[in-house]
Amino acid sequence: KGLKEGEIKGLKEGIEIGITLKFPEDIDMMMKMVNKIEDLDTLNKIKEALKTTQGRAEILALLK
Repeated sequence: KGLKEGEIKGLKEGIEIGITLKFPEDIDMMMKMVNKIEDLDTLNKIKEALKTTQGRAEILALLK
């Protein structure tokens, strides 16, 4: 359980960096949504999407 919590925390930190770099104006709103997610698969999808996306719509769709 502790390992999973650490992995979730690390993914959220990486996502925060990605959002800050790509969509700084949306950081507060997006991170409120990210912080509610506890599913590793969803967090990994968000992290991967941040690497390639040019628009926020793809990220927002994953956050819902």
